Amino acid sequence: MREVGCSLLVGALLAACSAKPPAAVQVALNGAQFGTTGGNLFNCGSPAEPATFHSLSPTVIACDPGRAADGTLATQPATNTQIIGCGDGQGAVVTVTCAGTGVGNEVTGTVTIAIAPSCSSTDQQSDPQTFAFQNVAPGASQSSAATLESCAVFDNLCNPSNACAFNSFAADISVTNTSQ
Repeated sequence: MREVGCSLLVGALLAACSAKPPAAVQVALNGAQFGTTGGNLFNCGSPAEPATFHSLSPTVIACDPGRAADGTLATQPATNTQIIGCGDGQGAVVTVTCAGTGVGNEVTGTVTIAIAPSCSSTDQQSDPQTFAFQNVAPGASQSSAATLESCAVFDNLCNPSNACAFNSFAADISVTNTSQ
């Protein structure tokens, strides 16, 4: 009985020691909305139907540049691109880049939202909107001053005056440095 208890304790200690620390950067997409109206072929004035809003997941995206030899965050940028929503064949794309600044464990980087013309590829993004964060200290956060909104019209032969009425992806961005 004693040996079983010790082996369980050793296993738990090894698991705790080998657990990977959380990613250095956590990006929250607050109040995120993704609405689409489909192709609307030949429709230049207003959408054929009101936008249908689609669920988004995840709404928190991680980015981790890894560690330098001295234990601080690496200054080589890391990138995490994800399609977090799909509707009418279009994707809501988020790209996060992050890197250490070389000063302690401060981070810098960008968060870009855009709409893609498919749900399976992050290529050919339309109307990318970017929030840049700089020198975020461990435990601190930075937020976008305004809501980012990416708008697009696909399969039209004209440019409507309000692309956001057709397809839009909007979010307030908050970046937190979770490193120690």
